[in-house]
Amino acid sequence: MKIKIRDNEEFYLAPVTQLCGMNVLKKRELLDEMLNYFLEKDSGCDIRVDGDVVGKEYFTLHHVMDARDLAAEFAFSKNSMIYKTVLEYIRQFEAEKIMEQIDHQYAMIFQTINRRFSENIGKLSVEYDLIKKNEELIKKCEVNVPEDHGELLMLYINLILEQNQISPEKRLIIIENVDFMIERQKYLQLIDRCNEIAKESDMWFLFSVSIPGYGVVKEELMEGITVVNDVIYSFDEVSYVKAYIEENYPIYKEFSQTEIMDTLRECLHSLGASYAPSVASMVIDKMISNSMGIYKEGQKEDIKLAEIAYLNEKI
Repeated sequence: MKIKIRDNEEFYLAPVTQLCGMNVLKKRELLDEMLNYFLEKDSGCDIRVDGDVVGKEYFTLHHVMDARDLAAEFAFSKNSMIYKTVLEYIRQFEAEKIMEQIDHQYAMIFQTINRRFSENIGKLSVEYDLIKKNEELIKKCEVNVPEDHGELLMLYINLILEQNQISPEKRLIIIENVDFMIERQKYLQLIDRCNEIAKESDMWFLFSVSIPGYGVVKEELMEGITVVNDVIYSFDEVSYVKAYIEENYPIYKEFSQTEIMDTLRECLHSLGASYAPSVASMVIDKMISNSMGIYKEGQKEDIKLAEIAYLNEKI
C-alpha cells in the first residue's frame, strides 16, 4: 500500500511497518498527515491500493504516541481499550440481570438502615444509587497492570486482538517512539508477535523508531522498512538489496544473507542522511568511551584500501 504525502514524498505501508531514520521531525509530519487522513481532518495525504484511492474508513485506527497514551488505554474512560473490552465481556454474560439482583439486596439493606434511623434518630435517611447500566458498573472498577512498558504494550496489542475477534475489522495500530518506551530485546519480541498477528488477521502495525540498534531487519519484514532522513527510502525485497550491494561494492565481495541483515541493521537509521561521522569523531568516541570503561570492539576484518577510498570519494 503506497502512502503519498505532499511534495510527492511517499512510503510503502506493509502489514508490519517500521519508520526508521534520524529525521524525527519529518517522521512526525508524515504520521500527522496520515492520522489526519483517517481521522477525516484536513490532510495532504493520498493513500492508494493498486492505484485506487483508499477511503478514510479503510482502517479502524489505534494510536499510541508515548507512554502516557499507553497508560490511558488501561484507564476506565469511554475511549480506552480496557473499557471497551470489559464492557463487551459484561454484555456477553448479561451482567445487568445479575446487578439487578444485587441492587435489590442493597435496596433492602438501606430500607433497614433508614427504618433504624427513623426509629432511633429521627427524620434522617440515606439513599442508595442503583446501578442501572453496564457503563455505571465499569466506572466503579480499577485495573491492575504491570509497570513494565514492554509487558503493557503486549497487553495493549492483545486487547486489540481480542476486540478484533469480537468485532472483526481492518485495523491499523500506530505506535510511535516505541524505542523510548521499551528495551530493544522486548521490541524484537513485540515485532515478532505483531508479525504473527498480521498473518492471521487483518490487523496492520506501524512503529516509529530512531535509536541505533532498534529496527528489526529480517527477510519477511524488509518491504515494511522505511528510512526517513533527507530523503525517504523504502526497502525492496532482500534479494534486490543484496544484489545491488554486491554489484556496487568497491571491491568484489559476496555477502551472506546474515551479513546483509546485520550490516543493514548497523547503518539503518543513517541511510539517506547527508550527515556522516568523521574518522576523528569515531576515534574520539572510542577514546572517551574507553576512559569510561566502555570498550568498543575494533574491526573484525581488515579494511581494504578500496573501501577507504570509496568513503573518502567526493561526488
